[in-house]
Amino acid sequence: MRHKVTRLILGAVWVVISLVLFINGDSSRGSFFLLIGAAFLYSGFKIGRDGTR
Repeated sequence: MRHKVTRLILGAVWVVISLVLFINGDSSRGSFFLLIGAAFLYSGFKIGRDGTR
């Protein structure tokens, strides 16, 4: 999974899922999915700076 767009999309999806879980009151799973989404978004933006890892 080296593609920038794939990582950004998956990161955004995980963050949206975590927000829905926080709204529904499931904060433990919401925080877990937020961490996963943040990791995907961070790696996607990190690739975007210079085109490499």
